Amino acid sequence: HFDDSQFENRRQDGWRKLKPNAIPTIFGSNSDPSSIG
Repeated sequence: HFDDSQFENRRQDGWRKLKPNAIPTIFGSNSDPSSIG
């Protein structure tokens, strides 16, 4: 579950590739992933 802003710009080959630092939106924008679990 990623927001469109977490993907790289649309590529010529049609694939949508996640940015290396993409953050899933299911965690919300305020939570720190290192504090989960």
